[in-house]
Amino acid sequence: MLRFPSSRRSTRRVVKRAVRTGALEPVEIATLLSQILSAPSLNDSERKQLRSLQEAIETSAIEQFYGNLPEHPLFLRFIIDEVLTPVFGRATVLPCSGIG
Repeated sequence: MLRFPSSRRSTRRVVKRAVRTGALEPVEIATLLSQILSAPSLNDSERKQLRSLQEAIETSAIEQFYGNLPEHPLFLRFIIDEVLTPVFGRATVLPCSGIG
């Protein structure tokens, strides 16, 4: 006879995993940005923008502009793309920098 785990028990495990993978820890964000900054394909302007983003995250100044969105992987990706991609000839100006 086959036995299946109780649905209540398996649901708890799934929920715990979903909560854990839903948000990035500050250390994970810092590691990710460091890895991106070390990419040889970045030009000086892009590096400068990413360093500004890194500084804004480290000092929590980014919260004024984006709230807690950088903690979520997809939104962090959007923010990085926004910082690196000039719109109408200008990159996004971050709250703690004069770059843009």
